[in-house]
Amino acid sequence: MVYKFSRKKAQYMNFLSQKQKIEDAFPNLSVNIRNNLLTCSGYLYPISTRVGYKIFLSYSFLGIPKIWIRNNNEIKDCKIHKYKKGELCLYYPKEYKWNPFLNIHETILPWTAEWIVCFEYWKIFGKWGAAESPHKIGNKN
Repeated sequence: MVYKFSRKKAQYMNFLSQKQKIEDAFPNLSVNIRNNLLTCSGYLYPISTRVGYKIFLSYSFLGIPKIWIRNNNEIKDCKIHKYKKGELCLYYPKEYKWNPFLNIHETILPWTAEWIVCFEYWKIFGKWGAAESPHKIGNKN
């Protein structure tokens, strides 16, 4: 007998597997799933920075992962490459769509480390250290 998984069931299985994948790739992060909401917190240490950055990630099933940096007032006060509620802008949604088969440990978390490096570069040189999407700073939802 052959069992077929529905697309939604396959998406849910991938959602549940995110916890273990993140823990394997980033053992210093704390990951929990409760009521179809994955949360992740801990410190990222991008290679070119001297300090750790405390992150908080929230990802609801069939939603879009959102990530904040919690322990840095310069980032908290900064408006560049962030949404109105303070979550980081890691990609341009009109060019790249998140889908539930992507893996956070291969996308959102490494992109966050890259965002931090770009931020540190911006503080020194006044220019973002990577390609930028065509949007106005501070006009994000």
